Amino acid sequence: MSAVLNADLHCHSTVSDGAFAPADVARRAHEHGVTLWALTDHDEVGGQAEARKTAETLGMNYLCGVEISVTWASRTVHVVGLHIDPACQALVEGLERTRNGRQARAEAMSEQLDALGIPDTYEAALKLAPNADMISRTHFARCLVENGHCKSTQDAFDRYLADGAISANTPINVAISKGARRLIILPTGYACASDTPPVGAVANALHALTLLIARQMVDELEDLPPDIEYYVVPPLCPLVGSPYDFSRTSDHIEAAIRNTDAWLAQHGLDKKNIPLELRPHDH
Repeated sequence: MSAVLNADLHCHSTVSDGAFAPADVARRAHEHGVTLWALTDHDEVGGQAEARKTAETLGMNYLCGVEISVTWASRTVHVVGLHIDPACQALVEGLERTRNGRQARAEAMSEQLDALGIPDTYEAALKLAPNADMISRTHFARCLVENGHCKSTQDAFDRYLADGAISANTPINVAISKGARRLIILPTGYACASDTPPVGAVANALHALTLLIARQMVDELEDLPPDIEYYVVPPLCPLVGSPYDFSRTSDHIEAAIRNTDAWLAQHGLDKKNIPLELRPHDH
């Protein structure tokens, strides 16, 4: 029987939002029996040389890696790249452009947390970031835990920092923070009538994303103050394919027009409720 490969291909260091230097992460991986290792810092390859040198000295096989932050459908998606060339100029320049947006995002998160009665998080999170250019949600999560606002970093992400949570620039809460008191919401819905599960990593990711968006929207609407008026156009239902299946764009647009016209004709703008189509259901 062949030996089981012990691989760890997703690790962060202090070069991005990790807690240990690249060499220390390598040593910890080796201590736990890892034989194939990759350092995949967020949007940064500055730790690759140190990580490779330490890994090879310890006798581990090493893959250069990086975790790239991208925005898709107004949500942050992290793509792990392995066996990359950290000296590739196009990659280095692209990662630098991505990092340049972190400060603005961090300041926006801090402002929204401040509006919720949790002040000075930007300065506190910055103190936890060895690399100030790489300030991230993880640093905010640690800050929220250290200051007693959350029980754990997972709690911080679930309540405040996850995509779709309050400080991640969700449209509903941002609109309210800007003074809106009457909201008309047009959700995308999700594939609620498919006979078979999605096939492939991308299809599964898209399906999970649409379910997450629907769940988060319901949670936010249920927690709105009573003085906020909101009206939700029911999403397309039953829906067989993903709302992000752009090969069906024309069909989705036509169906959405008919659906919205019918909702308006039935005095939808006079009814404050959360459509059942947004909640878990089947056909």
